[in-house]
Amino acid sequence: MSDPRHIETARLSLRPIDEGDFAELCTLMADPEVGGQLQHGALDEAATRRMLDGYRALWRDKGYGMFSLRRRQDGRFVGISGLWDHHDGIGVASRVAIARWAKGEGYAPEAGMSVVRFAFETLGLDTVWAVTRETNPDAQRALAKMGWTLRLRYEADGKTLLRFNMTKDEWQRR
Repeated sequence: MSDPRHIETARLSLRPIDEGDFAELCTLMADPEVGGQLQHGALDEAATRRMLDGYRALWRDKGYGMFSLRRRQDGRFVGISGLWDHHDGIGVASRVAIARWAKGEGYAPEAGMSVVRFAFETLGLDTVWAVTRETNPDAQRALAKMGWTLRLRYEADGKTLLRFNMTKDEWQRR
């Protein structure tokens, strides 16, 4: 029986993030064009360590978390995508962060749809959320390609944020 946490797409291999991904995660989260576009902003190594530890704890405690994304053709680190407990208290949320070199190649929707499938078909969730900055058009385009619905525009910590969601019923009707 295969591990449902190991997902293969046409171009990507998704595996639960682990210690072997730490150096590449640090580079990703320190990049102002990647980590800087997430709600927390660019992170230093200590903050990235806390993030990785939190992602690994989610896998251990809840059976979901962040996946490391690697190209199947050569194993190159593309970024992260997965599920986490959103700090705004809205529930389980999707997150995608793609390395600068890989932006515009369709990796975010490819990984994101696999994560949504995992959420609904493997975990049995009813709703998944996504939050992005209004100033992050890449994320907005990826969410639109995947069929997410904008539910709320709001201000938090001096930033304008957009809250999207997808329900299991919407997923099944696609």
